[in-house]
Amino acid sequence: MDDPALARRMAPLFRQRGIPCHKSPSLPERELARHILFHLRKGHLSLLHFAHKTYYQPTLTTYTVADLLRQVRQFDPSAPTERIVPLFITDASSRKQQEVLRMLGAYGICYALFLSPSDPPDVQDEQVASGLVDFVELMETDFALDTPTPERFDDKQIAPTRQYEELLALGSDLMKRGKAEEAIEAFTQALALKPDFDLLIQRGDAFYQTRKYVAALADYRKAQRLKSATPEPDAKIGACCLILAKEMKRQDPDRAEEWFERGVQRLESSRETARELERRYADTPELLGGSPFNPILSALRTADINRGDFEDRQGRLTAVIETAVVRTGAMGEGTLDTILDRGAGLTALGRFDEAQELLDPAFDAHPAEAATTYNNFAVALRKSGDHRRAFETFARMAGAALPERERILKNMRTATMHYACDLVRQGKPEEAEALYTRALALKMDDPEWALCDLALAHLAAGASHAARVYLSKAVSRNPGIVQARRFSEYKGLAPFLTSADKTGG
Repeated sequence: MDDPALARRMAPLFRQRGIPCHKSPSLPERELARHILFHLRKGHLSLLHFAHKTYYQPTLTTYTVADLLRQVRQFDPSAPTERIVPLFITDASSRKQQEVLRMLGAYGICYALFLSPSDPPDVQDEQVASGLVDFVELMETDFALDTPTPERFDDKQIAPTRQYEELLALGSDLMKRGKAEEAIEAFTQALALKPDFDLLIQRGDAFYQTRKYVAALADYRKAQRLKSATPEPDAKIGACCLILAKEMKRQDPDRAEEWFERGVQRLESSRETARELERRYADTPELLGGSPFNPILSALRTADINRGDFEDRQGRLTAVIETAVVRTGAMGEGTLDTILDRGAGLTALGRFDEAQELLDPAFDAHPAEAATTYNNFAVALRKSGDHRRAFETFARMAGAALPERERILKNMRTATMHYACDLVRQGKPEEAEALYTRALALKMDDPEWALCDLALAHLAAGASHAARVYLSKAVSRNPGIVQARRFSEYKGLAPFLTSADKTGG
């Protein structure tokens, strides 16, 4: 069950009626599917309840009932799924309940429980227990749907399915380990056995990570042909097109304009699909497994697309992002990915205060998972001129053990330099020096380069004498820095070097 309180209440009621309970831990989709199969084969029932998800009260899954049932069928096409009883707590109309049952019937489900959220807990508990007893009695009287018994496959038929599952698992594992090129090969072999929507999306993501955007686009388009009523393919295609537009902006403005137009059209199409899904499942939102607008923000977050990337044509892009941010917010806090997606969306819109309210606690709780989004947020702050907050954000990241620490420290050096310049211009040179003392404590850089930064900050503020003093301290600490390649970044300081400094004497 997705609701721990409901599960605790139901256990004694089940036992009173002679129904044994097997607690199922929170499991990923594939593991839970195997767990369910194990008990189905032993003749047990599986009651499935999917609750609305919130960030502060995380639930069992990020997938839907349909996703789970599909996975069970992939593992065993002849699985006795008629023993699975989905449970929904919703105000859905009888017509909507019939639609849900028809959808579930495609997976062999012949019975479901619908409870009213307005009923008190003890009434809901009694309805669940009574409903299951009724279902057991129906099964004992040979109740069944008028559907043919699934054909059992022999070993020769099962072998390709097992190979497909192994390749899929291998590709997913390689993606987690950052080996996208090898994952592409595994996914390609799996696709040769069976074309599948999720598999095409995964291989497209692998192509995307290796910057093979045209190949990624091809996979996303194939996936859309298999499942057109979902916003994910259009969102990913749109993000790919915008990346290509960004890359061509300087070299070929006309082609960049074409890619931008395609990208925005796809994102708008994804938005309309999401709206349609939201309308269709207005009475049963739990079947969606989250906001249908999530894929839009997720694709844009992965691509690190901001409306400022296309300042001359940002109106339509802004409208798409704003709609997605509002609608995902209407679904509640959501999972960690949803939090990061919304934070990135708010960042793209320049709504930094709202973004920070989401991203600060997300980073504190999950630093490794949130690092990329938090870094992009800090960069956006710096580009907006909020150098103080950019420095504070990078300093927060530098204090955590993160795999991409070097990239973070490089960005932090830039933010520190800009903030130091601001402080010197404001007549606060002591605070600028204290800033670098704090940064050095986080091992941002070597002390001599920090002194060069301070020299450059004072020079930018017109304080030539102070710039000369800081440069002299840097050279005294390490005479070799003047010959270092990195010193070319400090061209403005060259006039203050003595002959001895230039020769390292």
